[in-house]
Amino acid sequence: MSFFDRQSILEVLVRNRGEIGKSGKSQEDGDEHDGREDEEDSEDNGDNEDKASEGSKDDGFEDDVQMLRDYSFLSVGTDGTFELHALVQLATRKWLEANKQLEQWKQCYIRNLSAEFLTGEYENWTYCYALFPHAKLAITQQPKTEGSLREWASLLYRAGWYAWGKGNINVAIELSDIAMKVRKKVLGQEHKKTLSSMGMVGIAYSLGGRWKEAEKLQVQVMETRKRTQGEEHPDTLSSIADLASIYRD
Repeated sequence: MSFFDRQSILEVLVRNRGEIGKSGKSQEDGDEHDGREDEEDSEDNGDNEDKASEGSKDDGFEDDVQMLRDYSFLSVGTDGTFELHALVQLATRKWLEANKQLEQWKQCYIRNLSAEFLTGEYENWTYCYALFPHAKLAITQQPKTEGSLREWASLLYRAGWYAWGKGNINVAIELSDIAMKVRKKVLGQEHKKTLSSMGMVGIAYSLGGRWKEAEKLQVQVMETRKRTQGEEHPDTLSSIADLASIYRD
């Protein structure tokens, strides 16, 4: 809990649930295109969620929560979410750092949050709204390992997508730009996810009135997709449409 925003921490975020999230699988593995992900990656999978819930019933979680409440380190809101004092969070992170466990638990935080944060389509906005303060805070928690960097980039990408949909353009640019840079470094310039991030940043730039920067990115995405996927591939055509919208504006 020490890495999340101190308020409105959902129980699902802090249980030891492996990599199974609300969607029933790690969101990092989802395919993306032009600032959007395939719908199958944001579908709820009730069976998997039920199995994850059953597997966590006997993990001692409730006893741990009760102990924290007994010491007044933790409070539970009427909506069932947790709240932790900022000083308790800071002291916990310092203890983890002193005992060389900070990176381990940071990666767990990123994995759980990435597994839960859905794509930015309108139908997911209510759930994304509940998680968004925690996702924004993830900017300050860059992990070290390549696998966790991939999850971190996907989390920031989807959070940027949600911010863009809600009209919070400056935050959308900040989140998606970090995701783009990490993916360029970890995945390479021509990877599908990297191109999706570039497209997302381009869209955010155009909405923010940064036309030249938006045009530069969208041209790169379009030309790369023409070369690697073909001129008639749906992703290429979407890139052409995004570039045309910049010229139209």
